[in-house]
Amino acid sequence: MPQPAPVKLTVQLDRQTLAQILFITDTFDRATTYQVRLAVREALAEHGVRGCRRRYQLAERDARQLDEIEPEVRHRQHHSQRLLWCLDQVERAFRSRAPRRRRTVEGKPLIEVLQGEPLINTLFTAPD
Repeated sequence: MPQPAPVKLTVQLDRQTLAQILFITDTFDRATTYQVRLAVREALAEHGVRGCRRRYQLAERDARQLDEIEPEVRHRQHHSQRLLWCLDQVERAFRSRAPRRRRTVEGKPLIEVLQGEPLINTLFTAPD
């Protein structure tokens, strides 16, 4: 039985959601843009958008609860700092690309230049 062709799915997500998805991954400092994109893609493939949002909400709740238990550790502050880092990484990795400009060349097409001129004589005539 033949294998079905892989399906490519495109999902439009805002920067905040992408940062929250990156937050739940194990990506840390010095991540390249490729590693950030890969981490987000793998998290989405494994958990889906709803699953990623749920995991982020649980992490946020845990930080709040741990702050109540251990106020000197400042779990919510670390949570906020990591989210800011994730936002920065998402901005860098998923920035929109500038539209490509088409190059235009001024001049006549070669066919117009050579029109009326015998091609053989034009190519092989020795300069005077």
